Amino acid sequence: MPIHKGIYASTIVVGALAGNSHAAEPKTQPISLQDCIELALQHNLDLQIERRNPVRAALDIDIARWGYYDPGFSLSGQTSSSTSGGGFTSEGLQFPSQDSDRDNFSASLGGILPYTGLQYSLRGSASSFTTQQVGDPSRESSDANTSIVLTQPLLKNFWIDSGRLNLTLSKNSLRIAELTLQRRVMDLVTQVETAYHNLIFTFESVKVQEAALTLANRSLDETRKRFEVGTVAELETKQTESQVAAREADLLTARRNLDIQQNVLKRLISDNYLAVHQLVLQPTETLSASKEVLDVHLSWDRGLTQRPDLLISQIDVESMGLQLKYDRNQLLPQLDVFGSYGRGGSSPFVIDYGESFDRIRRGDEPNHSFGASISFPLSNRAARSRYRSNKLREEQLLLGLKGQEQGIMIEIDNAIKQAASSYDRVQATRKASEYALAALEAEQKKLENGKSTSFVVLQLQNDLTSARSAELRAIADYNNALAELSFREATTFERHNINWEVEKDLK
Repeated sequence: MPIHKGIYASTIVVGALAGNSHAAEPKTQPISLQDCIELALQHNLDLQIERRNPVRAALDIDIARWGYYDPGFSLSGQTSSSTSGGGFTSEGLQFPSQDSDRDNFSASLGGILPYTGLQYSLRGSASSFTTQQVGDPSRESSDANTSIVLTQPLLKNFWIDSGRLNLTLSKNSLRIAELTLQRRVMDLVTQVETAYHNLIFTFESVKVQEAALTLANRSLDETRKRFEVGTVAELETKQTESQVAAREADLLTARRNLDIQQNVLKRLISDNYLAVHQLVLQPTETLSASKEVLDVHLSWDRGLTQRPDLLISQIDVESMGLQLKYDRNQLLPQLDVFGSYGRGGSSPFVIDYGESFDRIRRGDEPNHSFGASISFPLSNRAARSRYRSNKLREEQLLLGLKGQEQGIMIEIDNAIKQAASSYDRVQATRKASEYALAALEAEQKKLENGKSTSFVVLQLQNDLTSARSAELRAIADYNNALAELSFREATTFERHNINWEVEKDLK
């Protein structure tokens, strides 16, 4: 499994999750970002589905390898009998019939060797023959043969054939499946980080709205007291009551958003919603905005060398190059050299397989042959068209790869600009919060001296609430922008100190 610093803490969290499957009342569970990442890597259902693909791709390699290069064994036996002759000649003379019986047995083991495409066949056979003519004694014989036959392609199917092509393509498919899994893990970690930041934001937003409602209720109490002594008009009281109701509605909305964001994170880190339904995930971390050094050229170098999707496209180009190599090979004539060597053994007067095999062992009846053959289609138009079509496909893939590289550079450039803009927005909203607080405090003093109204104070309270919410949103967006940048340049694992390898992940 993936390993990082939060593994112990996440184990505790997993136990808490399991222990709350039947909880009647909501229970608060403190949780860190590292815990969430570890839980997601262990329990996310989408990731569990994706993990099966490299395993299937590895099995496809076995299918391609052993399905083509596995030797084949065959065994056969046959018995036959026939009657020939018998009848009368034109002169009226009778001639006898002849009965023949034959038994044949054969076995063979053959296949193709990797790399060169050498075809081999090991063969063995044995047969017996019996004939009997009416009035004559039967005649018997037996024979046996063993041989090895080799056929080596010299042009077409030399070094590459359909089996070797499919095997290499299957290996490339495994690499693609592993890279796809890697990208899915990176995407999941980025989603978890974003969801965690948004969860912190919604928690803080609830606090901001609660504080705003408290201030509004306090202003309402003060306004009602002034109304009772006749220092403010009833209109001002109604305006204050309206503001209180608005703050209550804002608080309800904030709490609803918190519930929604809870479920967003729960879906990412759990494969059993019933177990976490009543659980309230409480982030143990806070949002901060530390300025990071952003270097677009360094980020480009990372993205163009590490992005899994780009590496997948490069493998696609490699696979198409291999396909073209095969297609070019198929344009060549079929030129094969072949040879065989064998030994025979016969027992011409009696059925005696032991004698036949003894003669084979002694090499009494050796045989061998050598030869060559050549064949080629007269036009080969189909193969030529297939080659040209795949050549155009290769050109498309290369152009697509170039376009993808440019797209990655643009993505990273946009992500860096987004992060920089988000940080600037953090600074701006922070100043806005400070100014809003100062304005509210100043207006509050004026109200105490009778130089302002509760309505004006409430408006400034609203301004402060909006400014604080905007600041929180800006900080969350800045952290999310950094997470997105890390994903675009493929440094997500380094960002979170995750030691992730495909081999470890699949165990």
